Amino acid sequence: MNLNLFSHHPLLWSTIELLYRIYRSEQPHSGYLSSPTASLIIDKLWSETSKLTSFSLVEYSYNYCVGFFSLGQTFRVYQRQKLALLGLFIQTVPLANAYWIFSHPAPFIVTRLDPVVNPGAVSSHVHTIVGADSFSSVYDYNTQISEATCTTATVQVDLSNYWTPQLYFQRASDGMFTAIEMDTVNTYYLPRPGPKNESIKAFPPGLRMLAGNPNKRTYDSSSFEDQAISYVCLGMSTPDESKFFPFNCPGGMRAEVFFPSCWDGVNLDSDNHKDHMAYPIQNYNSGDCPDTHPVHLISLFYEFIYNTQNYDYPNGGNLVWAMGDAVGYGLHADFITGWDEEYLQTAIDTCPANMGGVIEDCPHFVPDIDRAAQAACKGLNDIVDEDVGMNHYIASLPGDNVPWYGENATKPTKDGYVEQGVMVSPIPPVPTNWTAGNCISDSSSARSLLLYSFTDSDMTWEMCLDYCYSKKVGIAGISNGNACFCDSVYRNSPSVLNSTACNVDCGGNDYEICGSSTSMSIFTNADFPVVETAVPDGWSSYGCVADNVPSVSGRTIVGYYYGDSTSMTATACLAICQSKDYLYAGLEYGQECYCGNKLLNGGGLDASNPCYYPCKGDSTQTCGGSNALSVYKNNNYINTTTSSAVSLTPAPDGWAAYGCVVDGPTRNIVGYYIGSSTAMSVTTCLAACKTRGYLYGGLEYGQECFCGNSFVNGNTASTACTIKCSGNSTQICGGSNALSVYVNSNTSITTTGTATTTAESTPVSSSSAAASASASAVALTPATPAPAGWTSYGCVGDSTASRTIQGYYFGSSTTMSMTSCLAECKTLGYKYAGVEYGQECFCGNSLLNGGSLLTTDACTDACSGNSSEICGGWAAMSVYTNDVAAVSSSSASSSASSSASSSASSSASSSASSSASSSASSSIVSSTVSSGVPTTSTSSETSSVASSTFSSEVTSSTSSSAPSATSSTASVSMPAGWASFGCVADTASNRTLTGYTYTSTTSMTNEECATTCQAKGYTYAGTEYGQECYCSNSLTNGGALDANNGCTYPCVGNSNEVCGGCPDPEGDSGE
Repeated sequence: MNLNLFSHHPLLWSTIELLYRIYRSEQPHSGYLSSPTASLIIDKLWSETSKLTSFSLVEYSYNYCVGFFSLGQTFRVYQRQKLALLGLFIQTVPLANAYWIFSHPAPFIVTRLDPVVNPGAVSSHVHTIVGADSFSSVYDYNTQISEATCTTATVQVDLSNYWTPQLYFQRASDGMFTAIEMDTVNTYYLPRPGPKNESIKAFPPGLRMLAGNPNKRTYDSSSFEDQAISYVCLGMSTPDESKFFPFNCPGGMRAEVFFPSCWDGVNLDSDNHKDHMAYPIQNYNSGDCPDTHPVHLISLFYEFIYNTQNYDYPNGGNLVWAMGDAVGYGLHADFITGWDEEYLQTAIDTCPANMGGVIEDCPHFVPDIDRAAQAACKGLNDIVDEDVGMNHYIASLPGDNVPWYGENATKPTKDGYVEQGVMVSPIPPVPTNWTAGNCISDSSSARSLLLYSFTDSDMTWEMCLDYCYSKKVGIAGISNGNACFCDSVYRNSPSVLNSTACNVDCGGNDYEICGSSTSMSIFTNADFPVVETAVPDGWSSYGCVADNVPSVSGRTIVGYYYGDSTSMTATACLAICQSKDYLYAGLEYGQECYCGNKLLNGGGLDASNPCYYPCKGDSTQTCGGSNALSVYKNNNYINTTTSSAVSLTPAPDGWAAYGCVVDGPTRNIVGYYIGSSTAMSVTTCLAACKTRGYLYGGLEYGQECFCGNSFVNGNTASTACTIKCSGNSTQICGGSNALSVYVNSNTSITTTGTATTTAESTPVSSSSAAASASASAVALTPATPAPAGWTSYGCVGDSTASRTIQGYYFGSSTTMSMTSCLAECKTLGYKYAGVEYGQECFCGNSLLNGGSLLTTDACTDACSGNSSEICGGWAAMSVYTNDVAAVSSSSASSSASSSASSSASSSASSSASSSASSSASSSIVSSTVSSGVPTTSTSSETSSVASSTFSSEVTSSTSSSAPSATSSTASVSMPAGWASFGCVADTASNRTLTGYTYTSTTSMTNEECATTCQAKGYTYAGTEYGQECYCSNSLTNGGALDANNGCTYPCVGNSNEVCGGCPDPEGDSGE
């Protein structure tokens, strides 16, 4: 075809030709250029057309018009940037009326039916059909529009049908055939008046027509009917053809049919389905209508795009139309209207002339656009029961058809062919006792069904339903075309969606719908009733939320926790959290319950880790997943602590509330610390700080207390103080990285026991408090001078995950001093001693894990037993070296049991006063840990630790060798028949002991756990995290003796015993 274009500027012609060629080769499917290409072309258009004073386009062929108009959307974007001149260029293309394009997805029916040529019978060859789902072997206009429920057209009022023969590839090696898959079908509606400017009319109800000839063997260039049939090679700049290309096209092949647009005004059909229609006088695609066919209808044009590039054509086989045509002249197409004539006429008359084919640009169409319904549309009526070769090879073409080569050959037939085609429903019946249900919401992060599942690329309804029936559950759901899920209950509160939201074909049956990536097609079985579970009154499901986010490494819900490995349910967890008046409840790993008032540490709705663990106590309920919380929100919660200025718990006498202050990036209040996961309160903390003479008391994470005389990192206000105190739920003890701060109104700040200044008795403002503190605060020495025989090494970095000094450890929250620590390490013959966090002592013979020197201001925590000495800091050790210790196996041969005890007790006697002891005794359990290295020095970890603190009573033993990391605890009176096995590794996601588990936050001991396991018939018992007991008859999941000796937690029921430690941080409750 030639472009009949006359321009005053030759460069304009070359640019337009370039635009057309690139469009034809690069964008066959969508009709739009990619942005980079469009930008280059339009910039060229701008540069060239800006040189013109005038130009005109007086005529054009149809296909070039398509090339321009399909770019309408892109042009309009650039028109705003290039202003009027580019707009002038667009307007030069003659547009008498609007036109539009309906893009259909892959055909919804491929079968041997043709209600125009073979009404009520099996057709002679296979067709590929798009349009209304009411398509059948018989066409009746009223039936067509009354029975249709959807269409593959963009606008759902177009209930017409459009079809062409199916294209096949015949493999040369064995002569077998396979249907070539369709990419897209475009149906164009084009107002094309001739020189007389006739009125363009809508299709009359009941009109049907045929274009092309299936038995055509030659091409007549003077025939409009022949010109109306063409092929476009996508991905190559080559002229259109009237038959198959002799080479393969890299972007596929587009088969095009242009229908006659002149109607005789009387007949809706004719014997050959053509005579009642005619092409215009001047051209096949535009012009005036002849007198015999005076009514000028809107022009109809098809593009059927086939993925021929996926086949070895022509070397490995041939292209063949379904009727056997292997040349290509026999392309033809059929049409039956399903339009409301008035609706279509209104579109012709009112859609804007510059809409450029874009449906959304015509206001008349917009209310009826439904792309979800378009994608989900499937045929309703019977099709021919035969294999048409979709996605596989068949021995012969369906029907009496064999390949027909040569331009003048006689059409061959199959020997002795007898038509045996019968009609069947394209959708198999739902299996017995199953009922098709709703389309419901679903996502990978919050599955609606999850008890059983599998995937199969050839998924069908029957396959999934049979699988679920074998599992004896009453709900089956299919999603994304290939995934089957079974359950007895709906999980994660799915929503019922419009049926069109389920729009993905089943992998094994194109006529079945199998949900989508965000929805499930549901089926129910009466043999296995659905269990109805509802969120308790007053609660609502929040969703699946990430926990322990890697970049943050902290719990999402902090406040209260309990675990139950046998009877945990969502109902029980929500009841506990409600009784403790928390806003959020979260369940994880099927057995863990968390309560809190905020979602912390980056926790948000998560798509990567799904909530799919059935609750241990009720498999019909969902209790989170791996590092994923099933979160619920308490709708009756009243937050009495949040406002524009956070209101703190009223202060005890002698104290004034200062405010909620940010804690970070390092500790903001340093000097003294105590912690308790069960007994912390504002009263307890402030009493401890007052006894030690500190100006400020600060509480954090519901269970941590800090005392100091200044703000290390400033007094930035926070609104995060919302966590209830672990020992008094009516009080607030800070939040995540936020301190509830109080000022001691009566205490004098001392340096050596003598009062120097006294703070005001009235509440202190942020500025005055800072000034007062800085003027009178104790000037703590960064490194306390070392005792004889020791040398100060410096302030060294440390981590709970990889301790810098390992060998021996003890801790005391009331009596620790640098002196007592060094004395203990010296007695045990260690080379290095390190004190940390004001209360922890570490002994070892080397500095491990890259421990490096820090600035001295990182070690600023006063020792809990002697505030004039420095005992490290947050993740920082005050390290000293033993000048006389030799690191050898014999260097630690001396017994340490008595000396350690006396050393610690003597140092304790010189520190905290009796009032300090009494103020803490009611809420803090005093215990000693003397085996291994603790992991309780960070706020995110201490927020969940067992109820215990560290005191000065140390019981230890040594042998003739150097001290190991597993020094013994006080003797344990185990039940008869039980013996210690050792410290064994464990993870939350793969438990080492899996038979029975329970938790006791007040009475857990090794004896209690072993007795319980024995009563239940188990041979192994294990304690963990100070309060958890596990029973089993074997060690599973790779459980082995722990080389890192992580068993360091005191039993909550007997602080002289060790009950395991913190498990591997793979989502366990103990982190």
